[in-house]
Amino acid sequence: MVNKKKGIKKRIVKSIKKVVKKKSKFPKCIVKRHGVCQRYDEKKVYGAVYYTCKSAHLKDYESEEIAGKVCSAINDWIKGKKEVDSEQIFKRITKELNKHNKDVAFMYETHTDISWGVMMAAKKKVVKKKTKAKSKKEGKKPKVCEFC
Repeated sequence: MVNKKKGIKKRIVKSIKKVVKKKSKFPKCIVKRHGVCQRYDEKKVYGAVYYTCKSAHLKDYESEEIAGKVCSAINDWIKGKKEVDSEQIFKRITKELNKHNKDVAFMYETHTDISWGVMMAAKKKVVKKKTKAKSKKEGKKPKVCEFC
């Protein structure tokens, strides 16, 4: 069982390497939900699509093929842009997945909604505690993005 999992992981890494050729012309800054900037990583797109395909019970080769096509399409769309919102990437991935498999697109779209709701419900108490602490530190300026 362990050897089988290692073989699958090796194939995933090989297919990621095929898709990930050069890191040029990609935006330096991806703006996340809370305004935090993060460097674009196409491996995250590939991995998210691949595991969504697997959760929709597609075979390995089908998952790899769809993930590769979607990742290439997102990379082509994103080239040359300085800043992209993560919500735009999410919508674009959903649109690309709809072209290949509507069930996978549905899984990708709804899983994020469910995960976000569960996470926010769990963090509700923590957020209240942090806001009290932040109100004491109001004089500080917000951080500037290190990638822009």
